Amino acid sequence: MDQYEMQAKFGKGIGFFVLLFIAFVVLMKSLVVIPPGNVGVRVLFGKVNPKTLKSGLHLINPLVNVVKMSVRTEEYTMSIASAEGRRSGDDAIDALTSEGMNIRL
Repeated sequence: MDQYEMQAKFGKGIGFFVLLFIAFVVLMKSLVVIPPGNVGVRVLFGKVNPKTLKSGLHLINPLVNVVKMSVRTEEYTMSIASAEGRRSGDDAIDALTSEGMNIRL
């Protein structure tokens, strides 16, 4: 076996491993895990897909970006009194009623 045959064989081996690596990266980009209590929102080129991904393992388009969002019920206590609740200070929010009046919640 001369030098040229060895280089050709070595080049084919490198090419195989490069293709194998690219296939592995595409496969890993195609798998997404959505944890319990979350949903996945698929975004492709800025366009949101209205169907969400439920918790679990999903095979997706590798170009899609999946944003994980919590769907768990969360509790937040607000109070206008500065010494009440876990958070010190005024954490009330301002909101508009259907009549356009400003109220403090």
